[in-house]
Amino acid sequence: MKASLATILLAGREAAALGLGGEVIVTAIVDEEFASTGEHDVVRRIRADATIVTEPAGLDLCVADKGFVWLEVETRSVASHGSLPEEGVDAIAKMGPVLTCLTALDHELRSRPGYPLLGPSSVHASLIRGGQELSTYSDRCTPSIEHGVLYMTRVVKGTV
Repeated sequence: MKASLATILLAGREAAALGLGGEVIVTAIVDEEFASTGEHDVVRRIRADATIVTEPAGLDLCVADKGFVWLEVETRSVASHGSLPEEGVDAIAKMGPVLTCLTALDHELRSRPGYPLLGPSSVHASLIRGGQELSTYSDRCTPSIEHGVLYMTRVVKGTV
């Protein structure tokens, strides 16, 4: 991303030198892959007419992006030893219908045409946590889910 930052700085300098009117604001943010805390802070403080976001794109100029929403779902139940199944409820088994619905939703999203250059949206369970040991019914099960979302709709081919 050092090359991207250098490109942004050069573009800012060129835009200012052209005297196109208005301010050129250069930001370099952190945490863009998870909670986007840097982006949220910049948007709260600064208003702009346009933005340029640099990401590796095979040297093509892009005006489209796939983003994401990360979330967790948790089932809770009653733990018990495996030899006493009547005393427990398996949280992992309770998660089964949720995962089945998630898979059905993914198939439905991916069957849609989506955006021409980005394809369809998607959703999947990326990680799953549950259980303490082989001999117990788990009291919790938590999958981490990624929902791929789409922004804008066009990619401009060319080299930078």
